[in-house]
Amino acid sequence: MENKPLISFILITYNQENFVRDALDGAFAQTYSPMEIIIADDGSKDNTPKVIEEYIAGYKGPHKVLFQHNEKNVGIAQNVNNAMALAKGEYFILAAGDDKSLPERAQRTYEVFAQYPEMTCMNFSSVYCNSKLEPYTQAKDTINKQRISSINIYDYCEFESFVIWSGDTRSIRRSLFDTFGPLTKGKDEDSAYFFRGLLIGNVGHSPEQLSLRRMHSQQASNVQNIRKHISEDFIAQPILDTKNAFDMGLISQKVCNLYIRKINQADRTLADLYYGVTSVWYRYIYSKPSSLLKLIKNKLFK
Repeated sequence: MENKPLISFILITYNQENFVRDALDGAFAQTYSPMEIIIADDGSKDNTPKVIEEYIAGYKGPHKVLFQHNEKNVGIAQNVNNAMALAKGEYFILAAGDDKSLPERAQRTYEVFAQYPEMTCMNFSSVYCNSKLEPYTQAKDTINKQRISSINIYDYCEFESFVIWSGDTRSIRRSLFDTFGPLTKGKDEDSAYFFRGLLIGNVGHSPEQLSLRRMHSQQASNVQNIRKHISEDFIAQPILDTKNAFDMGLISQKVCNLYIRKINQADRTLADLYYGVTSVWYRYIYSKPSSLLKLIKNKLFK
């Protein structure tokens, strides 16, 4: 019998009482085993914790379940820190409380990491949906759905333009958390692990759509503050991690300098991208979703 590693499926929730049951369905339906499910609620003020507790009480499946509910809101980065500190798995799968992972996500994460030992961070693609999880577009028909694209820090530093793979299907090796420790700067956990992954290995992406990503009006609340906070949230942690990687002898001084320069470029790029495209996205996605998605795809992902 194959001795497979434990996977920690980390579900992050906050004020998502209307959506969290779908996220729980996705987590608990994972076909991979052995797996633990860690649900980290960041002090929700609605009925999210109650929905989670009732769901867990009725679960009779094979996965070990741990529910952590913060009495006070600590922010998403610290909430992720707390969940990872509890995790026992070799791989961590990150999921949001308003999205739904498909049943094979954990199994495919295991297969990719097993096939590519140099890969420290992995992303799949998502199907963008409305608040009812109805897809805006048809699933992609790719030639090879299991094709893996991979980059390392040298590739990344040589790119003329900034690129980052979306984090809604982010999975990492626990070595990233063990090497760099908890996130201590800014409020962003998503991009931090992308940049951490490149510091000690490769980051990979697959066109497999293994998550239903819900786009809804509640997500728009932070759009107006994105430009104000993006420097603090986005680049502070990656710059600190890069300096620490140099101090630990993981990268050279030259790579350290180039990488920090690239991170600063990403900061400027994202400020324009998020403030511009995201504002337009949330303004029009409900009235003209298909045409807008097609426009963004043509402009940004040629």
